[in-house]
Amino acid sequence: MESRLFLVGAQHPPQDVDDPNSELRPDWLQWVYGDETLRTHRAELPTPPIPKTDGLDDVVEQLAPRDERWWDAERTKKFVASLSPVQAERIAELKRSMTATYRTAYRRTRNGVAVWEVRADAVSGCLRTARGGSSKQAVVKLGGPGKKLQVRWMTPKEYAALMGAPDYDLSGARTNQVLFGFGDAVAVPVVAWLGENYLKPLVEGRFAAGADTCSGEAVANG
Repeated sequence: MESRLFLVGAQHPPQDVDDPNSELRPDWLQWVYGDETLRTHRAELPTPPIPKTDGLDDVVEQLAPRDERWWDAERTKKFVASLSPVQAERIAELKRSMTATYRTAYRRTRNGVAVWEVRADAVSGCLRTARGGSSKQAVVKLGGPGKKLQVRWMTPKEYAALMGAPDYDLSGARTNQVLFGFGDAVAVPVVAWLGENYLKPLVEGRFAAGADTCSGEAVANG
């Protein structure tokens, strides 16, 4: 799992609040607040939303079975052949279902050999910029009528939806432009939550006042 770190400076910071075992300020970030050469503060923030553990099916773009973006039989066969026994059993079980479901997959290098790994859960892995085969994420459709297995690259619309911008206008942008843009972006729900619970109250002076001096706040999200 990757994290994003937000650094916010304030001329009139809120009162510093000790925040042990914080989801927003994990252990690896605590040294910042213990450094006496830095002026820092920890605003009192609510518990963030629980990370999603499913829901991929809701954001997947529904492509027709014969859509050209699905990989052909030869490429799909190579995909399956690269799977470990555990991975192969995982997709075999899902493939037997009469209800279609989706999983994401990444290409990894194991012992010098390129292999595919399919996630066990119905969430997406970290989105990355589209450079190199291992950075691009694949979508695997399993089961449903005919109990088939189909594989393709994740689409720009899916990148946008996973980043919280399902209605973003992608017209005129090339596929790799969209993947680079959203792969380097920050998820919309994360920024919206920080804006509502930290930035807006900070600007409006709704936090308890701390020392009248400039200081910084560091918040991370996983």
